[in-house]
Amino acid sequence: MDRGDAIVFSSDDGNTLPFQNLKGVDSLSLRVFNALFKTMRLHGQVLFRMLKQKGLYPGQARCLMILRHDDGIPQHDLARRLHVSRPTVTVMLQRMEQAGLIVRRSDESDQRITRVYVTDEGRAFQSKIDDVLRQFIGSGIGRMPKEDQVELERLLRSLGENLSVKSRGDGNP
Repeated sequence: MDRGDAIVFSSDDGNTLPFQNLKGVDSLSLRVFNALFKTMRLHGQVLFRMLKQKGLYPGQARCLMILRHDDGIPQHDLARRLHVSRPTVTVMLQRMEQAGLIVRRSDESDQRITRVYVTDEGRAFQSKIDDVLRQFIGSGIGRMPKEDQVELERLLRSLGENLSVKSRGDGNP
């Protein structure tokens, strides 16, 4: 929850967990789920604030990071990679173009395709994003003992594998 400049790691009412007494879920799994849920929410809030202080929004930052590695990507592929609709990416790119961060050009061989390119000003923002990420990682994960980082990575990979199986429809309910 946001209280002025400090983001507090607590539930919305300060006392109860976001999800409680869920039938069919053991208490330990539910506590782990709640801790992960709250950490993910806090992660997003802090990163959003840090990016906003640099004049960026998370979607724009993600877009610039994709363009760093895939400059000239077709606009429809960018929407797919950002997991947003084509109209949503169009609005975002219009704002970024007005800010001078990107340019859009028709593909030379297929005029139906619009390609997105980062500008010099956009590259300067990529550098700001790197600074934010260095600070963000250093202030959170970077403060954890190395052995805890290794264990957290292992646990998150395991959770990710379980969720990946479930997302393909292969897992049990």
